[in-house]
Amino acid sequence: MRSRPWSDRWRKKARQFKRIVKSGRTHLQDAVPVTLGQAFQAHASALKKDLERIRDTDKFLRCLGVGGNAIGTGLNTYAEFRPLIMKHLSKITGRKYEVPADPMETTQYLTDMAHLSAVLRLTAIDIGKLCNDLRLMVSGPNTGLNEISLPAVEPGSSIMPGKINPSICEAVNMVCIQVIGNDAAVSAAAAAGQLELNTHMPVLGSNLLESLDILTQAALHLARKCVDGITANVERCRWYVENSPSIATALNPYIGYDKAAAVVKESLKTRKPIPEVILEQGYLSREQLKEVLDPIAMTQPNLTRKPAKKKKR
Repeated sequence: MRSRPWSDRWRKKARQFKRIVKSGRTHLQDAVPVTLGQAFQAHASALKKDLERIRDTDKFLRCLGVGGNAIGTGLNTYAEFRPLIMKHLSKITGRKYEVPADPMETTQYLTDMAHLSAVLRLTAIDIGKLCNDLRLMVSGPNTGLNEISLPAVEPGSSIMPGKINPSICEAVNMVCIQVIGNDAAVSAAAAAGQLELNTHMPVLGSNLLESLDILTQAALHLARKCVDGITANVERCRWYVENSPSIATALNPYIGYDKAAAVVKESLKTRKPIPEVILEQGYLSREQLKEVLDPIAMTQPNLTRKPAKKKKR
């Protein structure tokens, strides 16, 4: 699998969106602000780890049981037979292959291939999750979040004019589901070996090769036909931040948790913004409030900045 369409393109979007503040969400409820760039960087980091896991499987997969004959002992072959196979395979493919330390183990156990399949399953889990995030963020435009826009790849709904569906994300979701299912078959096949031979390599190989193929193509299409063209709906993102009661979390060090909670309840009851309630209660001055509830500052809590002094009452 190629790394560039994956984590690199997500990192590019993270840099592009680094100053766009949006509301975070936990339990699907309002949470403290994040930047859209931070959200995309999290996806990039997850995909980077997936690629590292995939590369780590190579140290096992490069050891091939080919040439071991029958049960792996190499009966009826010359001593140099297997090393020559590895030498020519390496030359033809440009990849390094080795004779396994224990060819009998390689004949009986298909765990190395099951390991790759399991890593592909983990990758599919991550890709499926980020596709679901994109679908939530693009939901709407008037009755959903509508924080971002995805490139339109279809003329629209079959019955609702002008409707733009997240079709690429949905297609990739289905690929991820198939890869997860394939891994179940691979695991069962790897566990089905008996004594000196696992006879179930055909079904294992078929499912593993399909997973490699469809997940690679899905990742490429997601990058090219979806991620590259994502745009941010800046004003909508900003509106969510300014109207989220969770921004009161930043008030805890200044007025205490109990008062901050009371402010949130008053805001929800009266439909007044958090800053307005704070000013009415006299907890902070307008200048202090501007500093404490600065959305960008809330997304970077470890940056050095002077803490706002509590207003004397």
